[in-house]
Amino acid sequence: DRCKCWNHIIPYQPCHYTNFHLHIVMVFLCSGRIIEDVLFPIKTYTLAPGEEVNTGFSNFGLYLMRTTSTGQTAVVLIGTSSNSSVIVGSEATFTTDLTSTTSRFIVNRKENNGNIFVKNITTIERQFQIKRFRII
Repeated sequence: DRCKCWNHIIPYQPCHYTNFHLHIVMVFLCSGRIIEDVLFPIKTYTLAPGEEVNTGFSNFGLYLMRTTSTGQTAVVLIGTSSNSSVIVGSEATFTTDLTSTTSRFIVNRKENNGNIFVKNITTIERQFQIKRFRII
């Protein structure tokens, strides 16, 4: 019996942990989807001064934030509540403090288990990216 996905390359071996994950990877590749886009989705936004966006991400975990113009980068660890987030990296550009008035991006939830919002509190239009790291 062979893998229905890549039947000409990899023989199917049932329920071996490593082979199972390899098979899943092959299924994603065969369906035309890029693994990185599935496991580590990235979104890009351009925000005017004072503008806020709902990223649509609601999972707790690890997020990579980056400004596309200056390349400032930070890792944000986001918990399930609105006060359980931590920034590692460029704190001059990103913060999790919802009451901040310093010129940067605010990244956090507005309510427990809610979606993650990003607000541009700088004085210029800025573009940023947010990438979610999914644990499977």
